[in-house]
Amino acid sequence: MPQRKSLPKRLRLFGEQAASHPDVDDLLTDACQEVAGAVNVNHVKALEYLPDEKQLLVRAGIGWKPGVVGKTKLAAGLESAAGFTLQTGKPTIANDLDTEERFHIPKLLRDHGVRSAVNVLIKSRDYTFGVLEADSVEPRRFGQAEVDTLQGFANILALVIVQNRLARENFALSQKLDLLLRELAHRTKNNNQMLLSIISLQKQKANMLDVSLALDDVMNRIFIMNTIDNFLTLVDDTEKIDVPSYLGAVSGKVFSSLSASTNQVRLLTDFADCVLDRDQAQGLAIIINEFITNSFKYAFKAAGTLTVKMQFDEEAALLDLMDDGPGVPDDVVPGLGLQIIEAMAGQLEGKAEWHSSEGAHLRIILPRKSAVARGGAAPG
Repeated sequence: MPQRKSLPKRLRLFGEQAASHPDVDDLLTDACQEVAGAVNVNHVKALEYLPDEKQLLVRAGIGWKPGVVGKTKLAAGLESAAGFTLQTGKPTIANDLDTEERFHIPKLLRDHGVRSAVNVLIKSRDYTFGVLEADSVEPRRFGQAEVDTLQGFANILALVIVQNRLARENFALSQKLDLLLRELAHRTKNNNQMLLSIISLQKQKANMLDVSLALDDVMNRIFIMNTIDNFLTLVDDTEKIDVPSYLGAVSGKVFSSLSASTNQVRLLTDFADCVLDRDQAQGLAIIINEFITNSFKYAFKAAGTLTVKMQFDEEAALLDLMDDGPGVPDDVVPGLGLQIIEAMAGQLEGKAEWHSSEGAHLRIILPRKSAVARGGAAPG
C-alpha cells in the first residue's frame, strides 16, 4: 500500500508546480485535488468572491455534479459559513450540518449529502480572492489540523493568483503604453508632414539659390527623422533596439533616397549582433544619415563605395563610416552636418574621430557598456 505524502511535502510540491501555472482555473482545480487527498474528503471547492454581485462563485472544485463548477453561486454574507469566513477572515468548522444553527446550509451541500465542512480564506496582504472549502459526506470531527492544511494551500493559491493578476495588469499597461507611443509617433509624423509642406511652399517663393538649397537640406533632415522614428515604432522591444536590423534599415533607407539618380554607388554594411538603448540607436542613426548625406554631396562624382560598420574592442563600441572619395580637407570649415555629428557623439557620451587616408573615415567611439550582445553580455 503506497504511503500518503506528508503535509509539508504536499505543500512543497504544490508550491513548486503552482509557481509555473499559467492558468488560474487549472491551479485551483489542482489545489482542490491536493486538499481532497490531504484531508481525506471527496468534495472540495474554491469559491471566488464577486464584489459587484456580493456572491461567491464556485470557480473550481472536485466531486460536484456537472453544471456546478463555474455556474453555481452562494451567499457571501454572514448567514453562510463561507460568507462568515470571507467577512471575518476566520476559518469556519461545521462538523454536523444536520444540527448546525449558526449558519444557513446552502442547497448545494444538501443536494450532495454533505455532513461536515471546513473552510479558510484565500487572501494575500492586499487582495482577497475568496474561500477554500473541504466538505465530507461522512460525519467528521474537523479540527485545527484540517484548518492548517487548508490554510497552507490557500496561502500558496493567494500568492500565485496575485502574481498572475499583476502579470495581466502589467501586460495591459504595456499594451496601453505601446498604443500611446504609436499614437504619439503618428501625430509627430503628421506634424512633420505639415512642416515639410510649409517649407516646400516657402522654397517655391525663394529667389536665391542658396536659400533654396538650404531649405532642401532642412526638408531632407525632417524626412530622415521621420524615417528614423518610423523604424523605431516597428520594433517589438521599446527599450532595447536590435542593431543589425535597425541601423541596417536606416542606412539602406538614407542611401536609397540619395542614390535614386545613380546606380554607381555601392553601400556595404556590417553590424555586430547586439542591441542598444533606444536613445543610443536613434543618435547613431542621425550620425549615419549626416555622414551618408555628406558623402553624396562631396565624395562621389560618379561611382564610389560607402561602408557602415559596427564592431567592438575590449573597451568600446565602434561605429565606422567610410567613403572612398577625396577625404575631408584639414582646413575644412565644419558645416551643419559635421556640427550635428560632433554634437550627437557628445550627447551619447562618446567621441568622433576623423581620418582621411583613403577617403573620409568617421569613427564614433561609445563606452562598451552601451552595447549588449543578444545573449545579455557585452559583445566580444
